[in-house]
Amino acid sequence: MKGKGISGGELRRLMIGCQVNSICKFNEIISGVDVLLLDEPTSGLDAVNSLKVMKILENLAKEGKAIIVTLHQPRIQILNLINNLMIMSKGRTVFFGKFKDAIDFYSENGLQVPLYENAADFFLDVLDTTNSDEHDIIVANKDDIELRGNSESIVQKRLVTSFQKRLKNVKTEHIEKLPALPPLLSNSSFTKFLILLERAFIFKLKDPSAVWTQLCFCTLIPLLIGSVFYQLDDTTASIRDIFSVLSFSVVLISYLPFDVVLLFPIELATLKRESLSGMYSIATFYMARNIAEIPVHCICSCIASTIIYFMIGLPLDEYKFGVFQLFMMLMLLSSVSLYIAVGALCGKVQTCNIVANIVQVIFTLFNGFFGNVICVFEQVKLSGVPVYLRWIEYINPMAFAYKAILYSQFGGHLFKCAERDVVGGHCVVKVEGSEYLTEFGVEKEVSYSGMVVNMIVFICVVRFIGFICLAVRIKRQS
Repeated sequence: MKGKGISGGELRRLMIGCQVNSICKFNEIISGVDVLLLDEPTSGLDAVNSLKVMKILENLAKEGKAIIVTLHQPRIQILNLINNLMIMSKGRTVFFGKFKDAIDFYSENGLQVPLYENAADFFLDVLDTTNSDEHDIIVANKDDIELRGNSESIVQKRLVTSFQKRLKNVKTEHIEKLPALPPLLSNSSFTKFLILLERAFIFKLKDPSAVWTQLCFCTLIPLLIGSVFYQLDDTTASIRDIFSVLSFSVVLISYLPFDVVLLFPIELATLKRESLSGMYSIATFYMARNIAEIPVHCICSCIASTIIYFMIGLPLDEYKFGVFQLFMMLMLLSSVSLYIAVGALCGKVQTCNIVANIVQVIFTLFNGFFGNVICVFEQVKLSGVPVYLRWIEYINPMAFAYKAILYSQFGGHLFKCAERDVVGGHCVVKVEGSEYLTEFGVEKEVSYSGMVVNMIVFICVVRFIGFICLAVRIKRQS
């Protein structure tokens, strides 16, 4: 049976309750903040419910939260709850201070609050009225004021002038001693970038389960791979297994940051609202979120690479280990860039997952061998790859990382001849690692610097494409 739903007032109270208690995450408010900005929270509510809402906010203020509320014609009980009252007219401040002081302020200027009338209504009526009753109020000031033109401007001018006089009487000796704000706290793009970067890190720290899940994934999967290929010996019998596990490791590291593909689809609404309101530019937000993703993923890359390297028994050589770590990290950062671009391009969660997986499968299939697919246990050669598909290798970060890692492990390395390959006291197979490189589609001479440059260019270009896609999406939705 379908329910009757809730009324408009009940809906309003529900929204404010969710915002205040951080039960729901609305776009208008971020849960757990110390400053709340509420635009007419009592709008649409009756007098009783309006007072209830304001009492809830009063209790929050007593807990140390700063609450700024805009109100239109509030009842007198609500005004008594407010610590400081600001009366504004056409963007100008008419009064700021305690509510009881506002009554005295108006009285000092010949504007006495009538008996049995709501002071808030009177304050606004004086500023907004244009009828003949206002002339009588101003004449009662006993000042020789010539009433001409729009009487509303006369009242506003008088009240604003009075407020400015009171402001001049404020003692400034303590204000002058306040330290000047450092240059860093200016309203510059760099300051906004630092704030957004800090906010991104705070969001991550507020969800430690996601970070720990990712770290566990970075540990458990490499442990599983290491247990399957545990301590491969340095003989010709293990060459195919070494090629296979290195290939699988590069593919694995590319899937570790897959959660990043949902980054912008989830935060798109927040980015749209805040960027269109002029709080910051899309470029500032994009750069901050990109940088905030680097530390955790770099840590994951180091953990996974270290576990795999030592468990499968690769040479204990500092140089080879460093090359392995470097290109595994670059591969991971390339994948992060790719997922960010896909998320910015697609926008929807389901579409992002599908597109990201398709791209990863294509890169895995063409990871530098064209006609060779390296499986975990066996190499299967596929011939006749169309020429129009071979260009994929030249933009494939997997190909760059895999070639560099293979060259570091096999280039100039001599393997021991396995017993099964010894016939008549002679080894019947090749023992030079360089000879196997060409067989698996890798040049005998690989430039590490060239591969690093290729991967950095890929990272920068793909992230720039992601920024363009995100900017276009925000512009179209605005």
